[in-house]
Amino acid sequence: MKPVVIIVHEVRGITENLRLLASLLESEGYCVILPSLYGDNCAGSDGQESYDRFFRDVGIEKATERIGEIITANDGAGITLLGFSVGATIAWLQSRNGNVRSVVGFYGSRIRHFQDVEPLADVDLFFCSERGFDAEGLIGRLNGKQNVRARLISGEHGFYSTLDFDSPEIREANRLILASLKNGLHRS
Repeated sequence: MKPVVIIVHEVRGITENLRLLASLLESEGYCVILPSLYGDNCAGSDGQESYDRFFRDVGIEKATERIGEIITANDGAGITLLGFSVGATIAWLQSRNGNVRSVVGFYGSRIRHFQDVEPLADVDLFFCSERGFDAEGLIGRLNGKQNVRARLISGEHGFYSTLDFDSPEIREANRLILASLKNGLHRS
């Protein structure tokens, strides 16, 4: 059975870059699930409009439940959650789920509101510099937890949905994703 990667999108929904990422991961031998947390597979282009819609129509709690249902439906599949922004926060919250083997998250700034989580899964978190909070301080606190590796990378919050797929930031993110996934196979 192929290892399963569930990609959890940010507030913009399923973007073209996430579709390209899913194809890349499938070509590397992973079974990829790319669910929409929106009923209409929204892929918003405006950040603020997407943010408002996500928190009005979905929210973290409902999204976390939805991802939990997908995890349960794929029980025993060696699941990795790969999340971006609010998707990284949802993946972080699901890191306590015994059916999740590993979590890879990018710029999950809301994780700062859920620092009490003690992950059962192996967790790799990648943060960008943030205007709204001290990312480096959060990284230090998270690295004090068992099973967590967090670090600062270059790029602006949300870069994966706004930059060209061949940009240096996304190429580096893809390299980090593949390395995390391969390392996760050896940690199990």
